[in-house]
Amino acid sequence: MESVFVFLYPLLTINTIIAYLPQIVQLIKAEKASDDISLTSWYLWLGGGVIALGYGLFHLQDFMFCLTTALNLLFMGAVVGLILYNRHIRFAEPVLQPVRVKSTSSRLS
Repeated sequence: MESVFVFLYPLLTINTIIAYLPQIVQLIKAEKASDDISLTSWYLWLGGGVIALGYGLFHLQDFMFCLTTALNLLFMGAVVGLILYNRHIRFAEPVLQPVRVKSTSSRLS
């Protein structure tokens, strides 16, 4: 039974890539800011991923686990980056700056 999971585990890396691609494509094709996506959830998933990667690197020392976790972090970071980009740059409301007009008329004496 162990050999089955040893065989299947690398496929998880491919599954990870396939799972994130629709979300990434959707964010790239978006026509408005994605305000309905919770960044708090994504930040928590990112934090969990960092802890999992640290656990894999320093305790498990398992290459496939670290590779899978690192890919998850990469794609989570891509999703968060695209959400932030869409909200604050791509679809941001333009900020109007006050304009100072110099008076060219002379003072009345």
